[in-house]
Amino acid sequence: MDHQVWKTSGEKSAGPKRRTGPNPKLIALYEKRSKNVEAILKELRQKLKKHAKKFKDSGERDWGYAGDLGYLEERVKDANNFFLE
Repeated sequence: MDHQVWKTSGEKSAGPKRRTGPNPKLIALYEKRSKNVEAILKELRQKLKKHAKKFKDSGERDWGYAGDLGYLEERVKDANNFFLE
């Protein structure tokens, strides 16, 4: 993706100089956030298992559990749709 600054006339702005090589600070931040997301997903999987057990233990008659998952499903869809291909 090209992140150049453009003037309204369509000409490229001089703008700040861009790095031509990898940015170590950016790489470190990206890796940190990637690991954070992976940790959150792992925790979410664990919580889903606990939630399923609670639903089963409740006699599988409480509609609130399905509501919980409906809410979560919408949030996960939003996050997934953030990454347009």
